[in-house]
Amino acid sequence: MTFNLRNNILFSGKTIAKEGLFNFTFIVPRDIDYSFGSGKISYYAYDDEKDMTGSFRDIIVGGFSKILLNDTLGPDIKLYMNDTLFRNGGITDSNPMLLAILNDQGGINTTGSGIGHDLTGYLDNESNNTFVLNSYFEDDFDNYMKGNIRYNLSGLSEGSHTLTIKAWDNFNNSSEKTISFQVVKGEKFILRNLLNYPNPFLNETNITLEHNRPDSELDVTINIFSIDGRIMKIIKTKVEPSGYTLSPVVWDGKDEGGRKAGRGMYPYTVTVVTGNGEIARVSGRMIIL
Repeated sequence: MTFNLRNNILFSGKTIAKEGLFNFTFIVPRDIDYSFGSGKISYYAYDDEKDMTGSFRDIIVGGFSKILLNDTLGPDIKLYMNDTLFRNGGITDSNPMLLAILNDQGGINTTGSGIGHDLTGYLDNESNNTFVLNSYFEDDFDNYMKGNIRYNLSGLSEGSHTLTIKAWDNFNNSSEKTISFQVVKGEKFILRNLLNYPNPFLNETNITLEHNRPDSELDVTINIFSIDGRIMKIIKTKVEPSGYTLSPVVWDGKDEGGRKAGRGMYPYTVTVVTGNGEIARVSGRMIIL
């Protein structure tokens, strides 16, 4: 028995329906079968009360557009681990989640029908051992030009790693981007790469650091001292980061009494306590101009 199989998704996106009507736009990839054939649009919708599904089979796919678009650039790729606070070279545990944000005016090619045009990734420069990410790409709401990938890695060895993503747009322009990260085993709670920015600063600075307890509630205490050791300011906050970088904590440059601190150097310590009672502490220095 011979039959046709629809196994290449040209586009998958989300939009909003108002009074039962909706519309969407995307660019058809060049990697289609140019002979004309019957395509299919599949729908899924929901509101506060019910789910709705449906399909439309009277759409013809094929041919080649005569409209010429001058697009010679590949997609813009931004890579992170777990969330967008991650900095290149930062720490993770052995099971991090890749977060990739892709943007291209022609849309991202995820059809899987063009030879060598898959959305792929590979670890540690092993380009002959790629994994395909087509089905993990999700367009942003009502925007065919931008989307993201969330892909869980597991069982990574301790030490330094790199991860490279290669993506194609619908005009078959490609780009690559690589991110570096350090896998630290999670037995011991650690803090590293304490940073405040800007530093030096005039009005306020943002304090952040890396840790190895993602998805854990953390109690953060920041003690800011004068150069002679007196406590100038104590900042306490509670966070539950999804990734390995602490959300920036702002110091407005004022002491406990609300007075503006003078110019000079201010040592500070950051103490973090997990919900399980683990404690870690790091120290740094900041300068007010």
